[in-house]
Amino acid sequence: EEARPAHATPTPPPRPAPSRHPLTPARAMIRALVLALSAAVATAFVGGSAGRASSAMRLSMETPMSESVPFLPKPMAVADMPGDQGFDPMGISDVIDPKWLREAELKHGRIAMLAVVGWVTSEFVQLPGDIHKVNPVAAHDAAVAWGGMQQILIWVSIVEMISTIAVTQMMSGATPREPGDFGFDPLKLMPKTAEGQEMMRMKELKNGRLAMLAFSGIATGAVLSGKGFPYTY
Repeated sequence: EEARPAHATPTPPPRPAPSRHPLTPARAMIRALVLALSAAVATAFVGGSAGRASSAMRLSMETPMSESVPFLPKPMAVADMPGDQGFDPMGISDVIDPKWLREAELKHGRIAMLAVVGWVTSEFVQLPGDIHKVNPVAAHDAAVAWGGMQQILIWVSIVEMISTIAVTQMMSGATPREPGDFGFDPLKLMPKTAEGQEMMRMKELKNGRLAMLAFSGIATGAVLSGKGFPYTY
């Protein structure tokens, strides 16, 4: 085997192929701008998250949380009203006067309590005459046919006009009237003490809320099942 000469020059390593996109000054500037923008966006996200976390922590420390929705702040607009459980996830009491909302809630609750009693009672007790021998679901159409609904509309309109005066005076501050208070207590059921009055208002409010749900269930069950009390299949 032939020996290599001692003075032979080693073969140099192969040179890398030239880049197809050489780093020109313009490309270097664009790359620097992209890196700077990326760093700015990352910093903004980190700072925003930290800011939101600190804001949420301050909110939880300064504002009491709702009893019924613990992860939301307590609606302070209704904090001193009877029946307040801190449930206002949509913040309606921050937009509409709570006195108006309570007036509407009490009115609907009272109507619902009467409606539940009337609906169930009519299943067992009916007035004389064939015109009243209908079930509660068909009673509406029957009343429209013989003119009973027109009478109801007239009397309800009179009551609404009278109540509107009291509500308007309450909303304007002309009277110290409480929502739903019409001074109607012929049986003298309202206690004399402040604690008793608070308890009585709470009872009316809870029963009204329950009646609104109950009437919805009764009407739905009666229509879907086609049967009378207890309106089940």
